[in-house]
Parts: sequence; C-alpha cells; structure tokens
Amino acid sequence: YTDFTVREYLDFMADARRLAGPDRRERLEWVIEECGLAGVVDRGIDELSKGFRQRTGLAQAMLHDPRVLILDEPTTGLDPHQIIEIRDLIRRLGREKTVILSTHILQEVEAVCQRILILDRGRIVAQGTREEIEGTLKGEVLLDLTLRGTGADADSLARIAGVRKVISSRATPAGATQVRLSLAP
Repeated sequence: YTDFTVREYLDFMADARRLAGPDRRERLEWVIEECGLAGVVDRGIDELSKGFRQRTGLAQAMLHDPRVLILDEPTTGLDPHQIIEIRDLIRRLGREKTVILSTHILQEVEAVCQRILILDRGRIVAQGTREEIEGTLKGEVLLDLTLRGTGADADSLARIAGVRKVISSRATPAGATQVRLSLAP
C-alpha cells in the first residue's frame, strides 16, 4: 500500500494479524529496529528506495513472529551495505525459526543458508549442506544409515572399503545411531 507511511502500513498489518496491547507495541518497535526502518518510519512507502521497500516488506512478514518465514529474493534492490545487514538479520532469525529463502543468487545461499534444496522444474535435484551438494556434483555418493543394536558403529563403518568418510553420526532418542557416509563412486 504505497499511499501509507511505513508506520501506517505496519499498524495496518498489526491490526490484520490481531496484535494488541503491549505485545503489539513491542513487536512494532522490534521490527522497526531490526529492519533498520527508524529513519523512514514516517515517510510514505511511495517515497522509499527499493531497499527500504524490501525492508518494509520484511518487517511486516516478521511482525507476528511466525515460526516459519518464507523470503523470496530478500536482498534484491539493496545496496551492498544493506545486503550485509539483511543477511545478518536472516542469520539471526534462522537461529530461532525456520527461514526458507528462495533465490537464484548463489552468493546469497552461501552467505546465509545452512541447508540447501535445489529445484529444477518443480523437482528436487539436490539437497543438503553446500559441501554435500558439491560432493554430489563431483560424483560422490552419499548413504544414510540407521544402525540398531550393538557391534556396529560409525568408526567401524569408516574402515570399510569404498567408504571415503563418515560425514555425520548422531544418536537418536530410540537408541539407534543415524550415520551419513560418503562412498567412492
């Protein structure tokens, strides 16, 4: 709504999300601060640069403190300094909630994401950490196992011919061990 000021727009979105009382005020103050909007909060959205419009959109998405935040090209139109600030914000948010980032900018993915999912025409073609995906592209084969019982552990698996390395190993609540192996092609 470009005829609103940033404050009016965020107030409107707080109403739409039924935020009220002290929680409303705290959330409004928090998103304004986190998104760096304090200097433009009383300006019309139609007067803002592309970067501040992006920040305003991000602020309204964060306003109701969602558990999952889906961001589509969140740094498009931002200057280099703003890109760094928004990437830092996304990383901070990612510590407490799930942030799904849609982008075709690989530097963005490397700078912000812990896990990556690559889609091609609606099909998942790769997923994992950056290192896992790079390994897959180089011909590395990944194998996920669940070990139950005694006698088998991640260290013994690492000594099997054809196993390059044990990428990860973690105990499950049920007493099993989940292992990810890198195998020679």
